[in-house]
Amino acid sequence: MTRALTNSHFDHVAMCLKFDTDPNEIYLLEATGSSGVAINRWYFLKQHVGKGKFYDKIVLRHVNFDRGD
Repeated sequence: MTRALTNSHFDHVAMCLKFDTDPNEIYLLEATGSSGVAINRWYFLKQHVGKGKFYDKIVLRHVNFDRGD
């Protein structure tokens, strides 16, 4: 529905997170229609990305802004 309304190639947004307690892992915080907000390890999600898989492709974009007080 998002792609149809916005005429975009993208239909989902997640936020990438790293934690000091697990510096070698990347986590994705995402909201889905079926399970609400969840945090998932990239290690487990990457097997579902590729041609013919659940996610055809992903795109990483950085958001740059001042993080003042």
